[in-house]
Amino acid sequence: MATTSAECTPAFQLECIQAGSAAMFKDCQTGGYNLEGSKASIERLTRLVLLIALAYTSSTLKGLVIKSKGQRKSIGRERKIQQSLTRNSNFWLGLYGDVWIIAREFVERWVEELMRVNPNKRLFYLKGLRAMTITQQAF
Repeated sequence: MATTSAECTPAFQLECIQAGSAAMFKDCQTGGYNLEGSKASIERLTRLVLLIALAYTSSTLKGLVIKSKGQRKSIGRERKIQQSLTRNSNFWLGLYGDVWIIAREFVERWVEELMRVNPNKRLFYLKGLRAMTITQQAF
């Protein structure tokens, strides 16, 4: 499979763009957005879609970095639903990574107190801290 745009044919590049936009709109639909029913003007709707595309691209790129650093399982848990394993998209990994970093600021003191009370969980805590450090480097 071709990996750089120089190696790709124009048809393949168009297919990749269409697949990416299809995934973006699927994530928008599952996120509860109703773009069709917004009754916004064409100009506002265009700006909204552009803003969504920029935010989606940012989260997707962060998710790719998280995945490449091997932290996918730390942030986005795999779930078994009716005997099939579901995985989070790179977009959701990027979003979860952001939320994880923000939440750390609020709960860090509580977690440290819990570690003092329950020291046998310290190994898991340290593993989580390592994953958090790697995730913060992605951002």
